[in-house]
Amino acid sequence: MSQGVLIVVAILEDGKREVIDLMLADTESEPTYPESSKGLKNRGLSGG
Repeated sequence: MSQGVLIVVAILEDGKREVIDLMLADTESEPTYPESSKGLKNRGLSGG
């Protein structure tokens, strides 16, 4: 079974990019994204 890697990148105010999360997933499917978002929120990240 193959796996994918979901990489979450933040763009900082100065335009630089920073990898903030890596996640292994069995597939790159719609259910994968909410799981990743929940993990980021649990770590205190907020969008805006």
